[in-house]
Amino acid sequence: MPVVVSGIPELKRALKQFAPDLRKQMDAEIRTALKEVIVAAEAKVPGNAPGGLYNWQDNGVESVSRTSKFRPFPKYNSSEIKDGLTYSLGARKRNSQGFSGLYSLFNKSAAGMIVEWAGRIILVDVLRWVITAVNLHRYTDAQTIQTQVADS
Repeated sequence: MPVVVSGIPELKRALKQFAPDLRKQMDAEIRTALKEVIVAAEAKVPGNAPGGLYNWQDNGVESVSRTSKFRPFPKYNSSEIKDGLTYSLGARKRNSQGFSGLYSLFNKSAAGMIVEWAGRIILVDVLRWVITAVNLHRYTDAQTIQTQVADS
């Protein structure tokens, strides 16, 4: 969940102009806080592939892609995921809603991104999707039956 704080760019510009030492100190404290969050996140990275997905575990053999000429599907390697956890202090590009991130935490490893995004689907949303799919299937079947009866 993003935190919306307004006035940060103006504050940084004013600090740069009037008190550059204070801005450097602010950035150093924010950098320290982001490093603490990364250390806490590294501690939560599981040693083995989550959910018993043993075929996803990195066994040290270089994989070859069967579907793409660029790179294979990433293997789960906890040390690679921990190395991929990083932060950014620079401003980001604005998104479609007009928001821009000044301080960002992200994971550069592909396997780490997969693990992170896999836990974001809420069970209630999945159930809604299944119910909608079942209802659409029933409606389509009923419409097909009505069309067949009308044609005969």
